[in-house]
Amino acid sequence: AISKLLALTEKTRGSSQAVTHGTMAALFTGDTNQHGEPFGNQLIDAQIGGGGASALIDGIDQSGCFVSPRPHVANIESNEANGPMLFLYRSFFPDSGGDGEHRGGRAAGTAWTPHGVDRLRCSLTSHGVEVPISYGQFGGMPGACSTAMIVHDSDVKERWGSGELPLVLEDISTPIDLEKLGGEVQVLAAKQDELPLVPGDVVQYTFQGGGGYGDPLVRNIDSVLKDIALGHISTTRAKEVYGVVIDESVEQTEARRQQLRQARLAKAQKPEQTSASGSKNGSLLSRFGSGLLLTQSDNNGLQFECDCGHVFCNAELNWKEYAALNCIEGKALPPQLKVHETLELVEYFCPSCGIQHAVDVKEKDQPILHDLKI
Repeated sequence: AISKLLALTEKTRGSSQAVTHGTMAALFTGDTNQHGEPFGNQLIDAQIGGGGASALIDGIDQSGCFVSPRPHVANIESNEANGPMLFLYRSFFPDSGGDGEHRGGRAAGTAWTPHGVDRLRCSLTSHGVEVPISYGQFGGMPGACSTAMIVHDSDVKERWGSGELPLVLEDISTPIDLEKLGGEVQVLAAKQDELPLVPGDVVQYTFQGGGGYGDPLVRNIDSVLKDIALGHISTTRAKEVYGVVIDESVEQTEARRQQLRQARLAKAQKPEQTSASGSKNGSLLSRFGSGLLLTQSDNNGLQFECDCGHVFCNAELNWKEYAALNCIEGKALPPQLKVHETLELVEYFCPSCGIQHAVDVKEKDQPILHDLKI
C-alpha cells in the first residue's frame, strides 16, 4: 500500500521550475509624454510569459510569476493613451514553450515605437537572456529565452502610414521582419544602461516560455495534432521533436519515434560508469517523469531503473553517470534557446531504449549534476 501511495504521489505532484524563476524583464521608460507632462513607466508585459508544465497538464500561456499567478497587464490602449508610445503587436509565439510529455506555456512578446514626442529615455533589467531559466523536468526541455532589441532609424512610420506592417509573428527571436523594416539592429544585454529612443526606433522584446515535463517523444499524439491546429507548435517541430506528422497512422508515428530514439543514442556519449548490478523490473516504489523509476530489487536494495527495465545504479549513486548523454552548444542549440559560452545544455538518455530522462544547463568541465538521491 505504501509503495502504491508513493508511486501515485510522484506521478501527480511537481511542476517545472519555469513559474518559480518566472518571466522578469522590467523595461523602464521616461521623460515627457505626448501631452507635455513629466512621464515615467515600467512595462510589465513580461508577466505574460509561459508557465511550467506539470506531471498532469501543460503549462499556462499567461501564467505570471509565482508571486503573482494572476498578472494584471495593462491594455495596450491604456499604455498608448497615457504614454508616448505606439504598439506594433503583443502576441504569443509558436515553438516557444519547453517541449515535453506535457508542454510548457508559450512565450509572449511586444513591440512599440515612440509616438508624439521627440525623445524618450529607456533602460532594461531582465534575466534569462544568455541562459534558459525556465527549466524542464525529467526530460522536458527548457522554455524559450528572453530576447530584447532596438531597431534604430527604421521606416516604421512610413510603412504604418501606408497600411503595411512588417510583422512575421512566427519566430520568437525576430517577430518583426528586420530586413523589411530597415534601420540598424541593437541587441540589448540583460542589464542595459539608459539609452535614448527617438521617433523611428522600434523596441522589441520577448519573454521566457515555460519548461516542459517529461520526454517529448511520449507526448500524446492527439495533443501534438491539437497543438499544430491551434498554432502552438509548427509542423516542423512536431515532426522533428515529437515525431508526429499530420494524417499519418499511429504505427507510422511510433516507427518515427523509435528512429528518433535511436538517433539520440547514435549521437550520445556512452555512460561514464558501467551499469551497477541489480535485478530488472524491481518492485515499483516511485516514478520520476516519463519513465525513470525508483524500484526495490530482489535483495531489497533501492535502485534507479528505466521503464524499459534497464537498471542504472543503486539509489544513493548519481544515475546520470550511468546514462548516455549529449552536450549541446552553439549553433546546435534549438533556435529559441541561448546558452552562455561558459555553459552547456546536457541531455541524458537511457542507454538501452533512448528515452530522455533529464536535461541540465551546467557549467562546462564541471561534474555531472547530482539532483536525485535516495
